[in-house]
Amino acid sequence: MSLTRRERREKVRRDTGTQTQVWRQLPKRLVSLTMAVLVASAITFAVMRYYYSGFVPPSAQRVTTVHDGLTLGRLLEMTPWELERVDLAEMNLLCAKGLPGMADFDMKASLALLAQWTDRVDTETRRNWHRYKDNPAEYHHSEIEYRMGMLVTVLQQDFGVHYNPDLISFSQPGQRGPEIEKAFYGNPGNVFLTEILSARRAGTCASMPVLYAAVARRLGYPVTLSNAKEHLFVRWNRPGLSHVNIEGAGRGFTMRGDDDFKKWPYTITDTELQAGQYLQSLTPSEELGVFLFTRGGVLLHHHQPAGALEAFAQAARLWPKGREWRAGIALAAMQLAPREFQMAQPINLPSGNPVHAEAGRTLQPPGLFAPNVPSPFSQMPSPSLPQPATFPSSPALREMEFINQLSRPNR
Repeated sequence: MSLTRRERREKVRRDTGTQTQVWRQLPKRLVSLTMAVLVASAITFAVMRYYYSGFVPPSAQRVTTVHDGLTLGRLLEMTPWELERVDLAEMNLLCAKGLPGMADFDMKASLALLAQWTDRVDTETRRNWHRYKDNPAEYHHSEIEYRMGMLVTVLQQDFGVHYNPDLISFSQPGQRGPEIEKAFYGNPGNVFLTEILSARRAGTCASMPVLYAAVARRLGYPVTLSNAKEHLFVRWNRPGLSHVNIEGAGRGFTMRGDDDFKKWPYTITDTELQAGQYLQSLTPSEELGVFLFTRGGVLLHHHQPAGALEAFAQAARLWPKGREWRAGIALAAMQLAPREFQMAQPINLPSGNPVHAEAGRTLQPPGLFAPNVPSPFSQMPSPSLPQPATFPSSPALREMEFINQLSRPNR
């Protein structure tokens, strides 16, 4: 049915009015939608802020933060209980402080960097937790393997921590001599955390296990250092259960049993095991003793026998089951008074050996080589003897008796 002209005009007017109303209402709808999005965003932000308001990164959770004014001397005055509250990395760095070549070392900056690394390890461990939960068989159903594997992986891959390539060439079977000792002790950073926390990120098995243990403790993991013959590694202690040994000084990491370390890197005898010299979970006091022994080795290499003797004597007090410090005491005495040392009557050290015999032993710091490569520990070189007039003319026996007293543990 056709519409008249008037009806058609009315229809156009009605249709135009409807379209106009739609366009007029559109801005209002956009404003309403925008307001709804903003309100939802504000609610989400408020909820997330409330949820994360209680989150504190591991670096801020630590009880043992950097101790302002703490010195090595104060550290040596602490009781075993007090030493338990000192951060392992801080303890290690304090033993490196004042050594040759450490003048520009910034301890606070190094510990701050370590705190950042710890936070990153914590974040990645949490973020990838589903990998362990979804497929625990990949980690041999071991949460320890997952956590320590993530820790080592983040430090090595994300931050570039690695074994010092300049020292690998010295890690060959049977290598001994002054060039080996110079390679490691010439730069104290090779045996302390200072080099691994520098831009080089290079360490040895005297420093890499310390790094892993320091980060693990900051995350609340129950780990300690332990020692095989001429080697350090990390141990995860499980009360009432067997412990787990973590080897991470090479690329990646492996989990090894005590039987492996009895044979590698050097054979440990049953007598040495019964004496508690090796494969023990070191206490904080003993860990400090290990660091002091290493400090003594550096000082001895740089011809500072008085400081070396003091470090070895403190190592003997804190780590009486260790035997490495005995050779260090003898070698320091030989540098201090070579003429008197040669003329002195033999005086036995606690090892039962005369001090002259101990001076001929190898001074072997606990851990300087990459896994799967024989140790490069060196025989300490015979010291260059100064002119006789530069040494005191005090009786040699008094000097030897003094050294003998210093070397007695638990004095």
